[in-house]
Amino acid sequence: MSFENLVFLVKNYAKHDYKNVIIVGPAEKNLGRILGELKDYKNLVITLYLTDDAVLKNRVLTESRDSGFRDFEQAISFNQKLRDEVRFPNEKKINNTNQTPEETVSQIVAMLRE
Repeated sequence: MSFENLVFLVKNYAKHDYKNVIIVGPAEKNLGRILGELKDYKNLVITLYLTDDAVLKNRVLTESRDSGFRDFEQAISFNQKLRDEVRFPNEKKINNTNQTPEETVSQIVAMLRE
């Protein structure tokens, strides 16, 4: 039911002329299904990854991390797949290793303008 609600919400944003809708978090595991449901809409998948496992480990173990996720070995494995695999034809990747959040947002905005 949550998947159906997510698809409904995204289509509703499009219906009301929103040009960009960002989907993050738990939806990632269903991204292929979501894109299939939204095949009539222009979409772009932007993947953030890191090239330095020590930086990733530090980010995962940061006490202030709000998600509560602390399994840095799983994070390193997942990040390597993100870095090495192209999963969608409309996927662009951003190396987020040494960037501030503002720099990453600037890159995303530039990609959306293309």
